[in-house]
Amino acid sequence: MQQKITVLALAISLATALSAQKEWAYQWHFGDRLALDFSSGAPVLSTNSEMQTAEGCASISDDAGNLLFYTNGGGRDPIQSGGQPSGMIWNRLNEVMYDMSYTQGGGWSAAQSSVIFPRPGVPDEYYVFTMEEAEFDIGGSVPSQPQGRGLSFFVVEMNLNGGLGHVGIYNEGVYIPTYEGLCAVRHANGTDYWIIVHQSDANGLAVFPVTENGITEPAFYDFGLENGGVIKSSPDGQWLAVGSGNAWGLYSFDWSTGEVGSPQLLDVNGQVEFSANSRYLYGTTTGFGVRDVIRFDLQAADIPGSRTTIGASPEFIGADAYLFPGYFQLGPDRNIYFCTVYSGGGNQKVYLSTISCANTGGVLESPPLFLKEIDESGLVFLGLPNFPAQWLADDAADPLPVNLGPDAVLCPGETFFLDAGIIDAAYLWSTGDTTRQIEVSEGGAYSVTVTAGCGQGIDTINISLADVAADAGPDVEVCAGSSVQLEASANGNFFWQPAEGLSDPEDITPLASPAEDTFYILTAEAEGCVVTDTVFVSVLPSPTALAEPADTTIAPGESVGLLATGGAAYSWSPSTGLSCSDCPNPVASPETTTAYVVTVSNAEGCTAIDTALVNVNELACILAAPNAFTPNADGINDFFKPIVAVEKELQFTIFNRWGQQVYEYEPESEGWDGTFEGKPAPSDVYFFVATALLCGEEQVKRGDVSLLR
Repeated sequence: MQQKITVLALAISLATALSAQKEWAYQWHFGDRLALDFSSGAPVLSTNSEMQTAEGCASISDDAGNLLFYTNGGGRDPIQSGGQPSGMIWNRLNEVMYDMSYTQGGGWSAAQSSVIFPRPGVPDEYYVFTMEEAEFDIGGSVPSQPQGRGLSFFVVEMNLNGGLGHVGIYNEGVYIPTYEGLCAVRHANGTDYWIIVHQSDANGLAVFPVTENGITEPAFYDFGLENGGVIKSSPDGQWLAVGSGNAWGLYSFDWSTGEVGSPQLLDVNGQVEFSANSRYLYGTTTGFGVRDVIRFDLQAADIPGSRTTIGASPEFIGADAYLFPGYFQLGPDRNIYFCTVYSGGGNQKVYLSTISCANTGGVLESPPLFLKEIDESGLVFLGLPNFPAQWLADDAADPLPVNLGPDAVLCPGETFFLDAGIIDAAYLWSTGDTTRQIEVSEGGAYSVTVTAGCGQGIDTINISLADVAADAGPDVEVCAGSSVQLEASANGNFFWQPAEGLSDPEDITPLASPAEDTFYILTAEAEGCVVTDTVFVSVLPSPTALAEPADTTIAPGESVGLLATGGAAYSWSPSTGLSCSDCPNPVASPETTTAYVVTVSNAEGCTAIDTALVNVNELACILAAPNAFTPNADGINDFFKPIVAVEKELQFTIFNRWGQQVYEYEPESEGWDGTFEGKPAPSDVYFFVATALLCGEEQVKRGDVSLLR
């Protein structure tokens, strides 16, 4: 029996295996001094952070999920911007590792102000890419930066400063101008990365390779859509989602080559995020009142047409509240998170909304998690950390204990019920059925995917058809007294019933010669299955054949009449020497001794045979006689008689040496017994004269015979 397991997902792609590194995204620092720790499996909220940012931010952990450092990506002149903080990079002790002031890094309110990932080919070093904000010149631009700082980067060396890290490189203005959107996609090779930003004219994308050779020349893609804001990548590296006015462009992406394909336009005017298995794209609508959370199915033939509303964000506040949903971010627990700001009743409140079950269709959790109440002097925040989505790739769903039972054997002609077991769920069988139970009548591998809530379970069972069969063959007829071979076949152990009239009940094709009409049953057994089949053998009456004369002798050239009885049709063999071969009474004139076999058939087609032997005696035309005899009553040579094949008109007379007649033949007698006048004649030589009609001529023979005593 094949081993079977219940799994979260049976097929994890090579892309997922290469890219997943969830631990690097376990520690989130964001907003106004808030942090989330995912190391226990579920996010734990704390205020153990020095982060202050309205929107973009980034953080990174080591392979064990321990915080390394975090950043708000950049800042503004606090005097010109009214007290907003400058850009910082903090180490794991929440100490400032590097102060960007307001002249380095990205923009404090850029939607994706920063992203962090390991530097390819250089252990213990990390890139911190930063992105400028569209409002970079509020209160006046920084001198020498009339278009802002665009795409810039830092290199953090973690082996310095006692393992707390040190910024060793700052490269400003790699690409100017560009604003707001900053997406890092891990390369299909698992080591390199792609950096994707908006083109300077905001009408396309620029894709930069980042390898062990550093950041190199970009490729540009412009499909005529005016882009801006957030750029999102699917965890499998196959899609990009880019804001475009009041819609989003969904682009195909090749994470091996960095090539961007032409977009499909999706009707969503809020923010978006991909599920961990890259099956779904989630988003929100904007405006006053309740916001809808929507979903697109990326496996649908019509992706834009697959738009489905899964809930309102957040439901507990009410339809008359003013809501401002923030930026979406996929978590290492496969849930999607976003901040929601509630304005009403005085101060503002920020909540963390959760889309759970994102891999299996999405459930908007309610109520959301309360994060912070913002007074008039507080910082309203919308952003969550920016991570390469490939670290968070996960095809799994929460497990469901689906068990179809052990592999089974199906007997021919029977059916087998398969039960997914779990109630109140969605079912999808490999047969296409969507019911909890299915009935199968054929062998094969059957699998079911069961989805309930966030959970999903898959199980497979192998149903094999027992290798057992019984085919007793077609019904047959047999003539009484004859036999017929049955044309049967079987797999497994087999036997016939009844045994009477069969040559061998253990032979698959026995000879059947029943005395009367009989049903024979063939039974086969294998793997616990029993099958039967029957054959009907009907017995037909046979004729009784009689050929006459049974044995006769003729002389060469003579004929004899034959007669057959007992049937409706006759056939003689051989036909040589017969006046007819298909009549009951032919005349036989054979040249040599011949056994004539007549086949007698009745109306049912049954036959019987009999034989008429016609002897042709080649000596029939010769008259012969013995030359001695011993009439001593011992039963041997006690009589003397001329020899003829066919006795016809035989006459003979015996004389002694003196010419005296001692015997005259009487027809059909045994011949001379050696007596004369009632007394034994003496031993001597006697003479005879014999005549006979042989072969149409009278023959005469004279000779002598010795009587011995």
